Amino acid sequence: MRVMKFGGTSLSDGDMFVRVANVVKNTGGEKIVILSAVKGVTDIISEHVLDFRALDVASERADTIKKKHMEILDRIFLILGHEKNNEVYSDSVEKINMLHNKYERLLYGVAYIDEMSPASRDILLSMGERFSTVLMEAALRLIGLKASAVESDTIGLVTDGVFGKATAIIEECEFNLRETIIPMLENGTVPVITGFFGSDSEGRTTIFGRNGSDYGAAVVARSVKADRLEIWKTVDGFMTGNPDIIEDSRIIDNLSYEEAAELAYFGARVLHPRCVEPISRMNIPIYVKNVFKPEERGTIISGESPTINNIIKSVALMNGLSMLRIYGAGAGYTSGLFAKIFGVLGERDISVYSSATTQTSFTIVIDEKKESEAIAALNMIREKIFVEITPFNDKSLICVVGRGMRTARGLVARLFSSVASAGVNIETISAGASKVAFNFIVSRKDADAALKAVHSEFFNDF
Repeated sequence: MRVMKFGGTSLSDGDMFVRVANVVKNTGGEKIVILSAVKGVTDIISEHVLDFRALDVASERADTIKKKHMEILDRIFLILGHEKNNEVYSDSVEKINMLHNKYERLLYGVAYIDEMSPASRDILLSMGERFSTVLMEAALRLIGLKASAVESDTIGLVTDGVFGKATAIIEECEFNLRETIIPMLENGTVPVITGFFGSDSEGRTTIFGRNGSDYGAAVVARSVKADRLEIWKTVDGFMTGNPDIIEDSRIIDNLSYEEAAELAYFGARVLHPRCVEPISRMNIPIYVKNVFKPEERGTIISGESPTINNIIKSVALMNGLSMLRIYGAGAGYTSGLFAKIFGVLGERDISVYSSATTQTSFTIVIDEKKESEAIAALNMIREKIFVEITPFNDKSLICVVGRGMRTARGLVARLFSSVASAGVNIETISAGASKVAFNFIVSRKDADAALKAVHSEFFNDF
């Protein structure tokens, strides 16, 4: 049994839906399909959420979403050569109309009460996936498969109830999906499940966070004890470096769960960082494959990824960062300083990507969009802890990943030498927190040069 997850770039139009449907049809054995929203739809919905008071255009906005999906449905029928006067078309139109009406009522509701609660936000943002599963169900039925669109908040994908960034309760998901999904497979049906969200114990829809469909797919794979999880993209897999910057980057055949998670967290947008959480202990392999090249192997992520002679497997880049240097006499010895800083930032959902400490200062690296909010939060706990906060903007983080880095002699020297030869200054370093990753901060203007220098040093002979 396999779980096949398809992201938004694989669902951009009717042609892509047909392509994905054929990939599913040509895959043998039992399979479960997990979908993201159609490309761009969640962005449109996010704009509606931000401007939720616009009562006068609520119907127009709902109609825009409906029209986009109806155009894709019509294109699917045209490509596959089917007339619209059949059961599949009428079923699909009925479901799209129901979703349109629900979305419109939600938009009117939040506008009338002049409030966007976290619960309302999550259910609005979940609508894209609900629409896309209806389209895929139609495509699969038209090519001869028995398929059924399934909404994940109705099948027992139970979460902890944290709006905006929920976590699945695995034990409950396992029990529930055995009762709801396994019988569908035994009946020869391909379940087409919404990614991105589940529901809490009270039945309220809660999303897994932006791009969280990978995580939802991993939860389903764990819950049904799948043999493999396939993440289908429009790229070949994980690469040794960003191909937009490094022309000679190449595909990585194998990664460990930890290597893949580090690369995903630090900028390789091939996989959601949380995807490995639910399945790593079960040792369910993840296959990252290209929907345009289904016959190719792609990248395999598992617990068995070998250490290679070169040690380094990939170099990732994260831009758009700010470095906050927090000064205070005895900062390195101030009891509970780390806990207080991370605590006040965590309350505001501000992630710290890297940190370093000395006797007189403490440095953290955060998203530059969160800089003002972070400084304001830190100033609330400033008294008697530190005396000054200095921000440094336009920073980039480069993460070097590979199993065996801790024990490889001379590797760090080669790394520093390659960056220095490119005329780039390293501003902070983070090492030791991970067994497979090493990261450092440079100015944004130097980031591409540093990335190319490191890649050239470790991959020009391979």
